[in-house]
Amino acid sequence: MIADAIKTNPAAAVVHVIGHTDDSGNIEHNKELALARAREVTSYLGGRGISMDQIKVSSYGAERPIAYKRYSSRKTVKQKSRYLYRF
Repeated sequence: MIADAIKTNPAAAVVHVIGHTDDSGNIEHNKELALARAREVTSYLGGRGISMDQIKVSSYGAERPIAYKRYSSRKTVKQKSRYLYRF
């Protein structure tokens, strides 16, 4: 879906892929894990024909968690990347 939206207007689209983790575990490991997640999304978009020049990648690890450990029943929410795009 997002790849199609970017292809519709490739000259104006910029995608910022941001990797996150929860606040548990080793800080350095979480940052690496978050970066790996963001790179996976970047690879997916590249495979759909999006130029790497249109993609910015960031990794926040547990510095900016989407959810916190105390919400362990929602662990799947924490194990995601998110992306923002602007036209």
